[in-house]
Amino acid sequence: DGHGAPAGQERPRSESVVEIVNDDMPFLLDSVLSELAERGIDVRFVVHPVFSVERDQAGHLTAFKGIKPAPGALRESVIYIHIERIDDEARRAEIVEGIEQVLADVRLCVGDWRTMIARVKETIAELKANPPPLPAAEIDEAVAFLQWLVDNNFTFLGIRNYEFTDGGDKLEPVFESGLGILRSRAMGVVQRWNRPLVITPEMRALLKAPTA
Repeated sequence: DGHGAPAGQERPRSESVVEIVNDDMPFLLDSVLSELAERGIDVRFVVHPVFSVERDQAGHLTAFKGIKPAPGALRESVIYIHIERIDDEARRAEIVEGIEQVLADVRLCVGDWRTMIARVKETIAELKANPPPLPAAEIDEAVAFLQWLVDNNFTFLGIRNYEFTDGGDKLEPVFESGLGILRSRAMGVVQRWNRPLVITPEMRALLKAPTA
């Protein structure tokens, strides 16, 4: 917008623009806005349409089908955000890197969602079939809680198994069991997981329970 600028010159934009095109999936917009908020960035305008498109094998757009679903077309999310003007190239690069990481995490969570739900259901079945040596009321409460989680009352971001070592005195992650964002070895679940924990008899009785 060059209104009010000297002849032949355009007034610099007072805003920066973030444009994101992605496969349509849950949590995209909220995750991106949360990332911007964590960085203290002022968001001034947001548009998030979902379009039906066709692309060739190289990913080039070959047809635009509009807003409604169309047979054989891909559903793509377009996020268009106006934010405060950011001139510093290093800061812009950090923002882009942060958003890319968030989008990668969302893809992992969505892609592993059904597998994570199945993992929890397996745990419920195991607790019922082979209950640990704990009072029945505690086992029933644990089963009811896990069942409540899988009944669409909780968003699973990641699941990873942990096991006790050193005679039950140390809790260690089983990294190869990770799903969602817990596929990453760098992602911790409990703060300072490699520090000594106070291990209770109840924890020892649940050696194979997954932690999400």
